Amino acid sequence: MYKLLRAGGISQDLSAYKTLKFKATGNSTITITLVKQSVVNWADQYTLQIPVSGDNKDYAISLTDFKSTASNLPIDVSDINSIVFTMGAAAPGKSTAVQLALSNVSFSKEDLVYIRSLQVRDVSLYPNPSNGVFNVRFKADKDYSLTLNIIDAATGNVVMTKMVNATRGENSVPVELRNNSGQRMYIISLNGSNVNYKSTKIVIGKN
Repeated sequence: MYKLLRAGGISQDLSAYKTLKFKATGNSTITITLVKQSVVNWADQYTLQIPVSGDNKDYAISLTDFKSTASNLPIDVSDINSIVFTMGAAAPGKSTAVQLALSNVSFSKEDLVYIRSLQVRDVSLYPNPSNGVFNVRFKADKDYSLTLNIIDAATGNVVMTKMVNATRGENSVPVELRNNSGQRMYIISLNGSNVNYKSTKIVIGKN
């Protein structure tokens, strides 16, 4: 799949832009190529590989992440004429239907840190309801520090704060909060610098 930036394949200066954004769903790794007018050999173009899952989700990629096997220099995006999305082939000896759907392909002048700060990520709590001992589960795209706050939903008061050192991938944080006054609703808030997770409710206590 490819997208021309201008009719006739005329190159465009993208120096003012910092990020490539799109929505995608599929079941394979894709190679994204930013085609430079000045690069004659296709193998020397700047590319990036990313896995695409079955969920239709938003992707944001910094233009500085694109690399060329022919140069150690960062990409000069002053003469880009198209974007090419190539689906990965199935493993040798296997027959797999490769699927890919793309939409909302665009370039943004906002940097990746700012874009990620606007994305709200999911948190799951287990078990919920809980007797006071439960796990906060979430995914992280890299290592970073987070603050976990437990808020009494009725009063808005923070009843517990815990520092969390998240690692890339799946994370599970054990929490113990006893409530001796019957069942009570709490809000779990998990946030960090330029990272936001969805606030989630949990019921703690005995019936």
